[in-house]
Formats: sequence, structure tokens, C-alpha cells
Amino acid sequence: MVLISRFRRAAAFLEGLDASQRARVDSACLRIKKAQQAILLRGAAYLEHCGRVCRGLCCRNLKVDEIVSLYDFILVLASAPLSADLIAERARAAKGLQNADCVFLKDGSGPCLFPEDLKPERCIASFCFSTGLIRRELSCLRRSFTRLVVLVWWCRFQGWCFPAKVLMP
Repeated sequence: MVLISRFRRAAAFLEGLDASQRARVDSACLRIKKAQQAILLRGAAYLEHCGRVCRGLCCRNLKVDEIVSLYDFILVLASAPLSADLIAERARAAKGLQNADCVFLKDGSGPCLFPEDLKPERCIASFCFSTGLIRRELSCLRRSFTRLVVLVWWCRFQGWCFPAKVLMP
């Protein structure tokens, strides 16, 4: 229930923007996408370790509503609208507070349904080991997400789109 609510609020947020406001959001999302691409390139060995050794352990036994935020849905809807229907379907299917597997895994085991370079922040920035090689890229990703969060909250105070309750996380 929480995930589909966040998904709907993200869609409502994007629909409420005019062209110039949407351009600012798209710019913030592009910055996030570039930061994720940098992590994918420079951190290839880390990601290979995750796939080979951990085998997606971080996608098991989790509270997905604590992982995927409103801002993650805004990112995906703004940057990859073709993924929206499938992600909405999975968000709608997430019933409990904790699932055995992430609801965004294809067939419950993988791969992830989010586009490769548009994963939720916690999914792409969480490693179970030291990540010194990509420290700068992770910092850039976190700053880029923070910019998107600030922009969304700024919308609330500027009265761009709709009542404040839609933006509450």
C-alpha cells in the first residue's frame, strides 16, 4: 500500500509541473542518472562481486517500502516513463511490510525491473564492503539525490503544483 501511494504521488507531482518546472526536475534526474552510470562504469568490479559472491542477498528479506522512496519514483517516472506500468503493477502487488524478495525483481529472483542506470538510491549506493574506489561517485550520487529532494520540497513552498500533503514522504 505504501509503495503504490508513493508511486501515485510521484505521478501527480510530475503531472502538476509546467514545462520550465519539468525541465528543472528532468535536469536533476539526468544528474542522478549520470552519477549512477559513473558508478556502474568505475565500480564494475564491486557490482560483479555483488552478483557473484552475494548473489543479490541485499534484495532478499527486506522492507522494500524503506528502500524505495517518493523521490526514487519521481526519478524513474521522469527518466524512464516506459517502465512506469510495470513498476506500478509491482508496487500495487506489494502488500506486506516485509517481503521475502524485493517485489521489483523479475519472477521474484531477478533481474531488477528498474532500468540499469535508474535504480533507487539505496540499491545502487549500498555495498556490504569498503568502496574506496568509487567514493567520489557515491558522493556525487548522494548529492544529486539531495538536489532532487530539495527541488521537490521547494515546489511545495513555491506552490508549483498541488497541496502540500501530496509531497509528504
